[in-house]
Amino acid sequence: MSSPTTRTNAVQRTSAPDTFLVALVLLAFYAMPFDRDFSFHLLSASAVIALVVCVIRSRGKTGRWDGLVSLRAMPLIVAMLVMIIAQAYWFLTLGGQGRFAWMSEYAKETILYWSASSVLCFYFANHYGGVIPAAKKYIVSFMLLVLALTLVAAFKEYYETGYRVALKIRHPVPAGFVFTIMTMVAVMAFSSWLTKSRRLGCAVFALAIGATLVVLTSTRGALIIFLMFLLVAVWSYSRGGRQCRKGELIGLSLMSLSIFLGVLIGFYDRFADLYHDLMNYWQDNPSGSMGGRFVMWEAGWYSFLHHPWGYTSEARYQVVHDYISARLPGQDGLIIQITTAAAHHLHNELIEAVSLQGVFGLIAILWLYATLIGTAWKAKVVDPMFGPLVVAMLIFGVNEPLFNSNKIVLCLALAIPLCVAFGTERRQRESRSPGSGGNV
Repeated sequence: MSSPTTRTNAVQRTSAPDTFLVALVLLAFYAMPFDRDFSFHLLSASAVIALVVCVIRSRGKTGRWDGLVSLRAMPLIVAMLVMIIAQAYWFLTLGGQGRFAWMSEYAKETILYWSASSVLCFYFANHYGGVIPAAKKYIVSFMLLVLALTLVAAFKEYYETGYRVALKIRHPVPAGFVFTIMTMVAVMAFSSWLTKSRRLGCAVFALAIGATLVVLTSTRGALIIFLMFLLVAVWSYSRGGRQCRKGELIGLSLMSLSIFLGVLIGFYDRFADLYHDLMNYWQDNPSGSMGGRFVMWEAGWYSFLHHPWGYTSEARYQVVHDYISARLPGQDGLIIQITTAAAHHLHNELIEAVSLQGVFGLIAILWLYATLIGTAWKAKVVDPMFGPLVVAMLIFGVNEPLFNSNKIVLCLALAIPLCVAFGTERRQRESRSPGSGGNV
């Protein structure tokens, strides 16, 4: 381990490379609704820069290595490495060919995403000194501007198509999740960087835009996550009266209530559909969105029990198809509808992992979630808002794949390192004298 003095000096420095790296990761994060390939290239570039800076900062003035680094982020990094191994195992031994070749491409992208993310987590936990105070207001202004532009683009798409908004994320369900996480990260940044007089207004602005974006995607899971995050935001800004005055808290609460009611009104039809889907499923008529999901989950679990060592994508589809055909005899139209959806994924993170990667996927996914929950519970290496992010992942993963979808895993590969960066800055502020500050 490095000496306490060395580590203290390392975490207290603030430099241009740190500012540039955070700005680059945030740019990649908020560019996702417009160009995911561009975001991936920025993620890769950020990881390379972080690796170079890590090497430089790990060497003392004498040219010798300073010694071991902090182990705070190592459980999180190890969990990411386990996910990489599970994906690599499936890619190298099973994989997808023919019309399922895109699944192998997803696996390759996921390996790259997690690799870059683990490098960034290591850097932000051990070599990050914080953003230059003078640059914080410019970065915040950029975040607010991009959120506003995202809303404009979403309205434009909605009025042109009349359908659920997805932008360049290409599907409204992951788009709803991405928009929610974008809002969470914005509130984290405002809470970490801004003064009491500025952070509330910026948070209200971000929450209002985020709620509108979620409504435009009509994604029920994202709605539940967003409403939960609203409650957390109100609690965070009201803790002991330290973060905002009574009048400001009342204003934030009223704004949250108005968003809550507006979102419920906007989602009335979607929740009515959910109720009818559940009633039909219990009457052995699995039509509708949720009924089809339940049947796919049954088929995915059956495939795992039938062969717990994983499948190629073609073999998994055949087993799932055979199960659904036997499960719904004589309902050819419904069979085609559900098996067509199952050809893409089984609409559940755990089921998707175990049905493709078998026991190795099960171990990897449980390991990662246990690490995420433990990291959020201790909150020593991440921002306190990391807890809602993990809960969001748990809720969303019930109905959609997270780590076997290149639409979502890129979002998480960027969001998790940012949570580590904000957590490092929080520890730095706590280690300084009360009068030194750091917010602008």
